Amino acid sequence: MRVCANDPGVLKPVLDLAPAGVIIPMVNSAEEAEAAVSACRYPPRGIRGCGVRRAVRYGKDDLFEYLKLSDREPLVIVQIEHVDAVRNLDAILKVPGLDCICVGPCDLSGSMGILCQTEDEELNKVIDEICRKTKAAGKMLGTASGPLARWQARGVDWIAMGSDWGFMAQGFRSMLQERDAK
Repeated sequence: MRVCANDPGVLKPVLDLAPAGVIIPMVNSAEEAEAAVSACRYPPRGIRGCGVRRAVRYGKDDLFEYLKLSDREPLVIVQIEHVDAVRNLDAILKVPGLDCICVGPCDLSGSMGILCQTEDEELNKVIDEICRKTKAAGKMLGTASGPLARWQARGVDWIAMGSDWGFMAQGFRSMLQERDAK
């Protein structure tokens, strides 16, 4: 699940739903990455407050077994989508507990003054650097847009090929085209 901000108050209700991973946007420094990891982990590793319900299937599963699992789950995924994050990437990648980097090409391009020009050569050099460093650090790599073949060549572990609203809109357009073709 993607949250709207790197804020423990925003993360807590999402974490209580027991997602496999949580994507945290606009992480631009090691300190912000540390805060993201801390918000996703219980003490003593983090600051997450205990109030699990769905994660223990409303009492069906053992709380203490879940707490052991919660040291590894959910995956903590931070988005690198600003030039400041690129400048600080080496330090971000060293943050203990950080599992994955998600490259945000559109926002990154905006911070470079070339909003949504995802074919730009300089942008793609920066993205290639992010990918190389992420893989060298042993972290998972993901993204939410772009040509699949290019991302596979970069070593991507996952890619979000669309969204719920995007697939619905595509389906509606197809229905309207089918109607109009009759």
